[in-house]
Amino acid sequence: MNPRNLVIVGLLLAGLVSLLFIVLPAGPGDFPVEEEFSSYSSNSKERRSSNEGSARNGSRNGTGSNSGRNSTSGSSRTVEAGDSTLGDPGGRRASGGAGQGSGNRRNGDSASDSATGGRGSSSNENSSRGSRNGRGVPPSFDRDDSTSGSESQGSVRVSGTIWAENQPQPLSGSSGSLTVGINGRSKTVNVSNGAFVFDADSDAMVRFFSAMIDSKEARVIAPNMPIIAKMASSVKVFIRYDALATLNLISAETGESLNNVEVVRLQDFHRSTLEHPGWPMATDYVISEQTGPVSLDGRLGMIGSAVVLHARAAGHEWKRITVDLIEGGEREVLLRPSGSVFLDVLGDTERQDIKLRFRAPESFGPPFMEIPVAGGTNRLIEGVMPGVWVATLESGHWNLNPTIYEEITFEVSLGGETTLTLEVPSDDEDRADLGGTVFIPDGWYLDDFSLRIRPTGAGSDPLNDTVVVQAIDMDAESIPGGDLFVWGPVKVKIGSYGVLVLPVGYGDLFEVTEEGFYDAHIELPYPVDIQVTTVLQGGGGQLASPGLVRWAPSRPAGVPGAGAVPVPATSEGVFDFQVPVGNVILSVSDPAYVPKHQQVTVNEDGANQFEIELEPAMGMILLLDEDGTSIPWDLTWHPVVNADGHEGKVLTRGRTGSGYRVLVSETGEYTITLPYMDGFYPVEPFNIFCQPETILETLIPLEAE
Repeated sequence: MNPRNLVIVGLLLAGLVSLLFIVLPAGPGDFPVEEEFSSYSSNSKERRSSNEGSARNGSRNGTGSNSGRNSTSGSSRTVEAGDSTLGDPGGRRASGGAGQGSGNRRNGDSASDSATGGRGSSSNENSSRGSRNGRGVPPSFDRDDSTSGSESQGSVRVSGTIWAENQPQPLSGSSGSLTVGINGRSKTVNVSNGAFVFDADSDAMVRFFSAMIDSKEARVIAPNMPIIAKMASSVKVFIRYDALATLNLISAETGESLNNVEVVRLQDFHRSTLEHPGWPMATDYVISEQTGPVSLDGRLGMIGSAVVLHARAAGHEWKRITVDLIEGGEREVLLRPSGSVFLDVLGDTERQDIKLRFRAPESFGPPFMEIPVAGGTNRLIEGVMPGVWVATLESGHWNLNPTIYEEITFEVSLGGETTLTLEVPSDDEDRADLGGTVFIPDGWYLDDFSLRIRPTGAGSDPLNDTVVVQAIDMDAESIPGGDLFVWGPVKVKIGSYGVLVLPVGYGDLFEVTEEGFYDAHIELPYPVDIQVTTVLQGGGGQLASPGLVRWAPSRPAGVPGAGAVPVPATSEGVFDFQVPVGNVILSVSDPAYVPKHQQVTVNEDGANQFEIELEPAMGMILLLDEDGTSIPWDLTWHPVVNADGHEGKVLTRGRTGSGYRVLVSETGEYTITLPYMDGFYPVEPFNIFCQPETILETLIPLEAE
């Protein structure tokens, strides 16, 4: 061939290669991405929007309903009959905070939400997944997350493969979808041949919730924590089939499945024990979906075998349930129609110590509902059953003689909306200074510590009036024998306070008067190394092997504790750790042994070797099951256990995992009577024969009503 022709051919080939590099994408081809977005909570500063605000505003302005509203105020105590159509609750409520609610039904959606475009869902964004609530990362406010990540500044490609639990290779022949969370918004992406890919900002936090693979629902079991997008170029997502818990809400009147479902997991333990959650707070996990059943997946936080949830559907009551998110299964819950209460709060709405509580008339014990009113002006409280109720504004724990500022009796009608007007009084309670010192002797290896100042006594409010002072905020001085830290003064209410050094848990009680108190001195005792050995009772020194031993220093009467410090075993039955000189309480709580608590005296110059004798447990673990679905024991369910023909007694009882453990003192037969369990038919009493050193697991079948 002519050399000139070779040159021409070479130039043509070089041009073609250059053109291919320009035209073709740099990375692998995209999988189809299903841009299904919805919002979920991420932290206390987040505000979420939804389409339900316009629906509620329409009805409140008279366009959504032709009927009136019940109205109750603190001044007139009048009630006008009527009802109102409830709006669509499918969108996610916003969290509590200042500047919330100006006549709309949502919990604090602000006008800026619609302006930013990245905070919640607009009227055309509703999907079958509804809105999600996670925790940990604030949402993106400067762009619309529903646009392609490849067009965003600093975006990266997140890709990975789907693996089934205990399988040695990815599901390369399977397809479906994967639900993920990206900076406060959830998104459904396609899975093709076991692989997925999507775009996200490089610094975005990505969470994996659940999957639908080959038309089968599955729960994501790993990763179970957020991943930074720029570190997620090749993620292995492990799923577990038949372990995803689902919840189906059923009408108690028609027997049909209900739509517009809301599920809340409260992070306040006390509120989680009440029948009504009030409204979701910033730290609570929430799922809102247009249709049921609802998948109880990673949007509700870390899984557990006995997770307390509150669930409702539009126009129906709230129901508190306990679910097993580890074993999964299907749950059906019956709901009755309800009404709602529109709360109009006036006065000092920034007070942190004021609670709104609902109770039935003449009722005692915990309230039906409790919610802080701080930062709110008006709210809609849905899912309140028809009838007469008493609303109070209180400060202090409900069981510690709280101060009641206002009390109103009102009535809720079926399908109606009652307006309740309450005024929060100004906080004019006297406060005084509290300050002092903390001495930390040499030998304590505390990288950091804190001082917890908690009020005690009747009428106190530990939840709102507890003050924590960090060591970094104290003035430190090295003196012979250790370090002296000067703290305070801090402003506290008049009264008594328990002051603890954490994490050691050592402290004292101090009284604060109108003149203040500046000499609250705590001297941490010198640390000593001790050894604890656990042996079997009557076993001739044979070692017992509990997983943990816990310890706590003995405290003066009236000083609230901070929980015992857990210590793992150094070797089988042997535990080595450090405690302060003085009286120390040792405890063992292990499923295989009868719980044991023992006080020992630790000396500065002694051997400080102690032995705890443990008795192998004898008793039962009661497990509840409904058609193959594990039913965890609710906080309020307690069986009655009676000995038959002998003197055996119950030594200890309580929930453990999804079951209920009962340890007894003697061999023999025991009659078990189950309590009333809401949503299930009664179970006839039955007998269990307990044998020495044996924990019998008994599966109890339940039938839903």
